[in-house]
Amino acid sequence: MTVGGLLFQLKGAGIPAHAKITVDARRPHTVIDPVDESGDIGVLDGFSVSIVSPAGEVLEQRADAREHLQNASITTKWDRLNLVYFLGYALWGYYSLPYQLMRSDIEWTELHDGVTASRLWNQPPGSQPYPTLLVRQEQRAPPAQ
Repeated sequence: MTVGGLLFQLKGAGIPAHAKITVDARRPHTVIDPVDESGDIGVLDGFSVSIVSPAGEVLEQRADAREHLQNASITTKWDRLNLVYFLGYALWGYYSLPYQLMRSDIEWTELHDGVTASRLWNQPPGSQPYPTLLVRQEQRAPPAQ
């Protein structure tokens, strides 16, 4: 997989072109192997991220990577944990979407023209399941005149 473009140039981050991506479609869990040229492995697990050596030693970790990026600007440089969080969630969302669409415990509803929301059923009170609420704006062509 090749990762590139202006965003990654601005953030000063990227992964090797030969990285293997492993995604668990049932929950936000993505492994990027390797995440850098030294062979370390990036792991997203829920809102937590970690960098693990090829020998399995945890080198870095962040319990709430989402919160860590809340006040970041477009010019904020990413460390390896930020990169793993961003790519991990993006790849998980992309690759797990077909599975998520087929789940019987998620109800998909069109709120109004082009805006879709989902709701997860049977969640314990006070829990934060994945996904809690997805809202997506679709771009549609204007009606033919």
